[in-house]
Amino acid sequence: MLMSKKLVLMDHDGAVDDFLSTVLLMTMENVQSLGVIVTPADCYIEPAINATRKIFDLMGCSDVPVAESTVRGVNPFPVLFRRDSFAVDHFPNVVLILFQFYLEEILLL
Repeated sequence: MLMSKKLVLMDHDGAVDDFLSTVLLMTMENVQSLGVIVTPADCYIEPAINATRKIFDLMGCSDVPVAESTVRGVNPFPVLFRRDSFAVDHFPNVVLILFQFYLEEILLL
């Protein structure tokens, strides 16, 4: 039986859990991503967009568009939480590859 893929437009706020959710979304065989919108509520926008693009490039999904939201959080998170986007953006590609391998191992269990 042929099943059609669910079209998904993801919006995330650039926190570590959102990057993980992005990776998991792209591994779902029944989902086709229309793109990702990054909203700067829990992040700094530039590194969050860069990190999202790096994740897509690593996963062979560089054709998935990533856009910056024009919406801004009224009460953005404190700096301590928002800086995660810088940490993920500065991960070397080797770390991201190991991260992907780890996720694949989890998904196979």
